[in-house]
Amino acid sequence: MSVDLLTGYSYSEDPQTIVREAASGFTEDPGTILYFSPVSVFEKLTQAISLRFPNSRTYGVSTYYSFFEGRNNGNGYGPGTVIIGFGDSFDCSGGVIEDIKMHPVEFAPAIDKALHKVPEENTVCLTFTTAFYGAEELVLDTIASVIGNRDIHVAGSSSGNEKWERTTFVSYNGRVFSSASIFLFVHNRNGRIEVLKQDMFVPMRAEFRATSVDIRKHIIYELDGKPAAAELAKQLHFELYELNEHLHDYGLGRKVGKTLYTTDILKITREKGLEMLAAVYGGMKLCLLERGKYDKCLSNMVAGIRKKIPAPRFMLYVNCISLTTYYQNIGWMDIFTAGLGTLAPAFAGISGYGEQLDRVNINKTLMGIAFE
Repeated sequence: MSVDLLTGYSYSEDPQTIVREAASGFTEDPGTILYFSPVSVFEKLTQAISLRFPNSRTYGVSTYYSFFEGRNNGNGYGPGTVIIGFGDSFDCSGGVIEDIKMHPVEFAPAIDKALHKVPEENTVCLTFTTAFYGAEELVLDTIASVIGNRDIHVAGSSSGNEKWERTTFVSYNGRVFSSASIFLFVHNRNGRIEVLKQDMFVPMRAEFRATSVDIRKHIIYELDGKPAAAELAKQLHFELYELNEHLHDYGLGRKVGKTLYTTDILKITREKGLEMLAAVYGGMKLCLLERGKYDKCLSNMVAGIRKKIPAPRFMLYVNCISLTTYYQNIGWMDIFTAGLGTLAPAFAGISGYGEQLDRVNINKTLMGIAFE
């Protein structure tokens, strides 16, 4: 096999055309294929990719938006599809975790089997989980229990939907799942792999303690013993009825040492609680966050990656759906993707309902995975 690393993209909504356009440079079947695609074409596209690459192991994720190398993909284009082929210079091994709502731990032996097929050094575990099942933390805990103390970062995304709807998918070797997680260990034979996250949201003065929560539904009912939505509105000097239109301008965060983990507020529930895109645990101390400088978030990502790997050959990005929609609304998407493209000759990315890093499910965060 002469395939090394390949990427391709398509804006088409026809599965056959997508494969033809996005895989036009794939002269041979890569060992492993990873693709990000809209929900509207995902199931038929999965079949088309499996037929086109019968000798490849395939992993797919639905997304709100895909990022492509060297292209400006704003200006009214749709979410698009990106296909990534890992070839000779990568060792890849993975699988699917089913029953994520209840017993993902039952798939620990399968994760362990995949783990032992790749070397420990210069390896990352990519993971992608269907959204709105409250299962990201369970999946991360399961993977972490298998990896143990090995020097392997876990990084990935919740899947997304181009219409902001709750139906999302992942796929594994031609099978499509609406409630599952896929995991993929990628070992880079040619150098290091580094993972970096960058926060755009910054702490305000207000702090709370979550005193009543539903962990599985990602709902905070009370902050400091008071109805959560009303307490948040009070701190932001809004009337409760005004809060909904401002939710995505703010977030809640928790600090672990010097690290900030951001959680996005999805909506106000009927009970005047706050539905979050990541779990918040009872007794957890939270700080109120506001949007910081979006251009600084990008420049810090570029500088941070260059400090770790001066000239990566490939970058894989995960950008929160709320950040992507904000950049679209202010007309900054072309500048953002052009900035991402300055780091490596090839890049691809996904924008879903959450970001995962090691054992933490987060939101409103830009994450970069650099391959030397």
